[in-house]
Amino acid sequence: MPKRKLAKEIEIIEPGKLLSQWRQLQHFIEQNIRQVAAVGLIIVVLAGGIGFWKYTKAQAEEESYALFFTAMNRYNSSDKPAGSKDAAPVATGENSRQALEEFKKITAQYPDTSAGKTALFYAGACSYDLKKDEDALSLYQEFLKKTGGEQNYLRPAAYEGIGYVYERKGDFKQAIEWFEKQKSDASDSLNMMAPLNLARCYAALGEREKACTSYKEFTEKYPSSSFAEAAKTGISEFCASTEQAAVQKPSK
Repeated sequence: MPKRKLAKEIEIIEPGKLLSQWRQLQHFIEQNIRQVAAVGLIIVVLAGGIGFWKYTKAQAEEESYALFFTAMNRYNSSDKPAGSKDAAPVATGENSRQALEEFKKITAQYPDTSAGKTALFYAGACSYDLKKDEDALSLYQEFLKKTGGEQNYLRPAAYEGIGYVYERKGDFKQAIEWFEKQKSDASDSLNMMAPLNLARCYAALGEREKACTSYKEFTEKYPSSSFAEAAKTGISEFCASTEQAAVQKPSK
């Protein structure tokens, strides 16, 4: 039977050479046992630390979300207290006040969790409902600062919330800036109200042509919206006079 030839790539390691290499490694470890032990200890500590950090982070996320959903149920609940369908309505804004405290507790205890950051937005919404405009501005802006690009689905809503605050304060120019951000930084589902928001502010500033354009934009994009009738009313009020003025303008 002919002998099989070994591939050229396979290097035959002699037993004596392998033993010699092992003895060299053993000698190195014996001579540097403290350094080797220190490096090994560092690796063990780092691995344990990373594992513990991941565990505590996961636990914090779980605990914060449990509190968050409780606060959301409070925020979205009806005006009747739990326990009886015949109970009298609670004081106006009571749910918002209680939800606000719960959201603030989450942001304080779990500031770096996803729920802690999201709670900032809803704390801003509660503050707006309670007419605490400065608090609402501060919370919305803190939410935008902490989330960056992490929570794009809520950032347009925060822009809108800030715009509403400025609109209520009568600062329509500032409101327009934030409604423009809402319009440019959102999908159709989140920027739907932006043209209508802008139209109201332009109307309040007496900029009839821009108000007309925004009202028309809303009705063209969202003809079946429940707000379409309000937009049509705006069109009849601002566009008719704008078009009439254009017709009456003398040609040069």
